[in-house]
Amino acid sequence: MVCYYTAGESHGPKLITILEGIPAGVQIQTDDIIQELAKRRLGVGRGDRQKFEKDVVRIVSGVIQGYTIGSPIAIEIENSEWHKWDKIMSPDPVNTNTFDNQAQPNMPESEKFDQLVRPRPGHADFEGILKYGFDTARNVLERASARETAARVAAGAIAKKFIEQVCKIRVDYEVLQFGTAKKQLTQSTEEFLNDCESVAQDAKKHGETIGGIVEVIAKNVPHGLGSYITAKTRLDAALSGAIMSIQAFKGVEIGDGFALANTYGTAAHDHIIYDQNGKVTRASNHAGGIEGGISNGMPVVVRAVVKPIPSIPGGLPSINIHTASQEKAHSQRSDISAVFPASVVASSMVAITLADFICKKFGQDSVEEIKSNFGAYQIRIQKFLKRGVDI
Repeated sequence: MVCYYTAGESHGPKLITILEGIPAGVQIQTDDIIQELAKRRLGVGRGDRQKFEKDVVRIVSGVIQGYTIGSPIAIEIENSEWHKWDKIMSPDPVNTNTFDNQAQPNMPESEKFDQLVRPRPGHADFEGILKYGFDTARNVLERASARETAARVAAGAIAKKFIEQVCKIRVDYEVLQFGTAKKQLTQSTEEFLNDCESVAQDAKKHGETIGGIVEVIAKNVPHGLGSYITAKTRLDAALSGAIMSIQAFKGVEIGDGFALANTYGTAAHDHIIYDQNGKVTRASNHAGGIEGGISNGMPVVVRAVVKPIPSIPGGLPSINIHTASQEKAHSQRSDISAVFPASVVASSMVAITLADFICKKFGQDSVEEIKSNFGAYQIRIQKFLKRGVDI
């Protein structure tokens, strides 16, 4: 019911997001999207590209005078560096003799235009060439690039506003591990970031890139989102799929996830108890807020692994698809790590997924209608949790 589509290439003129299914009445402004995109540009391990590339945002449709109107929302994110690529990325044929070194600064002549013929291990380059019959990785990397996630963050900014306004759900996120740097419970944010900076500098010195682990926590998620009835209606399955759809993510867990493999059942599950006020609650949250595909009123916790960026400065062993010779993969300008911005993207995907499940349960026409339906539902649920009576 709530879904998004993105279009655009990494070095194209703009990215486009179409977000469908958001009800009428959600308060949203362009600045809300800009602020989310700014968070995606920050973090340890980001390169020089973030200093000069800017996200110029324009809401094209679906929002009037600061409120959604129920129709599809279209958003454009312009590429401020497009003037450097308008010939290489031209949709119409361009004589290659007119390029005049139009490409990334200091890029070798062999890497310009359609000469990206040494695919990077770990990227979509090689498999994309095979699948679509290309003779260059350019046509693959332009769409496979994580630049596309900017369009997702734009959609996520609206989804976050929606779920907060109708259900007071807040989506928080953080980096738990950056390479060998692991966040400790006793450690301040500043101390952890300093550790991350040290790891990043060491990686840069050795020509390496870094992966890590991110965590997204959605608070105030009500009971009853999702279902055990079918596979596609399970909330945990939808969240896992949404996270794994993000470029560079290679693993996901809900709650304690993989740690449950070596935990006894008596300690693995969240005991149902009455608190001091006589209200039903849970003694823990090992399930990460979801049981049997249904949210259980506890915070929804999602953790995921981000792999190191495959654009290695020195280039990994690969082949030249034109000469059939063993060579080093081409090396595009890249960051040392995308872990910190990936946490923002992950939070956006969680928000979009929760927005979809909220609409499926409480309606989709308007914010006021959803609030009314949600309020009536909460009265019934809270009555049961407080008294333990039959619902």
